[in-house]
Amino acid sequence: MASYLIPEPTISLGIKTSFGYGKGTKLIQQNAAQYAFKPNDSTEEWWAIGMMANNGSYWHPLIVSNVREYAFSYSDKYYGTDPLSSKFAEVEYMGITYYATFGAYGSTGGDPSSAIPVYSEVRTDDIPTLVKTLIRLYVSDGGTLPGQEAVFESVEYEPIGWKNDGPPDISAENLKKMDETIGKLCTNLNVAHEELEADIQELAETIGAITTTQF
Repeated sequence: MASYLIPEPTISLGIKTSFGYGKGTKLIQQNAAQYAFKPNDSTEEWWAIGMMANNGSYWHPLIVSNVREYAFSYSDKYYGTDPLSSKFAEVEYMGITYYATFGAYGSTGGDPSSAIPVYSEVRTDDIPTLVKTLIRLYVSDGGTLPGQEAVFESVEYEPIGWKNDGPPDISAENLKKMDETIGKLCTNLNVAHEELEADIQELAETIGAITTTQF
């Protein structure tokens, strides 16, 4: 089963891009080979996710990263002077800025066979909507976002049964147990709050789009 997380590029690519020469991870072979791209001189930690989506006419790789130059796909057949994808967007999600490109010469019609998952629920060229969809699919599949520290953790707690006038004692061991449990509960509350805010924002955007379209 394909993963949304794209492995760090290792294949040397011979055509110079606007970011210089670089390496790739092959995503798909259509009438052109398309790769996720990492410039040779980049030092940022690699993190990128991707899926194949349809813009209404053709299938293209959508690549999302927290590093701008890691958000481009590379095609070995292209128009102009640059083999990198050009349809670019910046999207803020849960306090992090993500960069994305969608669309590259070499795409064809029909459902593709790809090294990254294929998203066929909606056909659109709205990059911000696709970015948020991809992030949600990646997280629901167990993925971790860059810089993410707060991760939901199931908490099971056996009460100590302390009473003011008897055992058990307020020992260092019992205080540590209570402190760790309270910390986990606070983490879960923060995660739930962030996810709820993101859901509300997405719902508001969806309602706004429907209102604009219908009226």
